Amino acid sequence: MKKFDVIMSLGADCACAMYMKKHVMRTFSSPFDWLTHADFETRMNLILNDFENFLNFNDLRFLEKDLNVFNDEACDYYENIRNGFFYYHDFKKDVPLEESFAEVELKYKRRIDRFLRVLNSNKKILLIYLTHYRINNDELIVKYCKKLCEKFSSELHFLIIENNLDMEVGRICEVSLAENIYKYNLHTSATSNEQNMTLGQEKYI
Repeated sequence: MKKFDVIMSLGADCACAMYMKKHVMRTFSSPFDWLTHADFETRMNLILNDFENFLNFNDLRFLEKDLNVFNDEACDYYENIRNGFFYYHDFKKDVPLEESFAEVELKYKRRIDRFLRVLNSNKKILLIYLTHYRINNDELIVKYCKKLCEKFSSELHFLIIENNLDMEVGRICEVSLAENIYKYNLHTSATSNEQNMTLGQEKYI
């Protein structure tokens, strides 16, 4: 069991941050904790580009809620049409975007500044990416992880937990993509009759 100074979430949605909190691994919020939809490559490119154009007022489009799934009733939903992120937990319900944007922008600026500062802190860091979809490209994972290691001064390690619907529920396949990149394939998605679709197969993750 390796020990790390800091553990941070790369997403792919709030499930990763929620599991980290459950297992007492989360000490602060990262920029990706409560966002969803943008893919692995988009997230890595944002980190490499110091989050340039991560959140612009003119890039946000109001999203109607899907009434067939659980929703955050305290917030309005927005899509970032530039990078594909969906914001489900940031913009207060029934508050015009013109009034709520500045506060949300400041919150993410604080999270981004801290995230980048930690990556350059010469610490031993684990970055976790938990997705209910398959990336299907190990070379892409390795390429971007290597780029992050070259950019930042900390010793970076990566844990990729990836959904595989073809696998039997409960079975876990471990793959080492590099000395510092650990990948686990399992059936993470919950079935339609389970309550929390975001967390997925809680028993096995």
